[in-house]
Amino acid sequence: MFATPQAALLGVERMIAVAVLLQTLELWQVRRVAADDGVWRWPLVRRELLGLPRALVWLLDGLLA
Repeated sequence: MFATPQAALLGVERMIAVAVLLQTLELWQVRRVAADDGVWRWPLVRRELLGLPRALVWLLDGLLA
């Protein structure tokens, strides 16, 4: 597929750039629905995760609240 190691490296670099761009777009989309007025607000999601260890729920409370 790639004729030289440099061409392969350039191809990988471009694929990573596309992946980072897609992840950025996904993050922008998810931030809207995970906001305090969104459909994935933390108090609603938290109820589904109460079966996890308390320390993990406590950590997620600090990160996502």
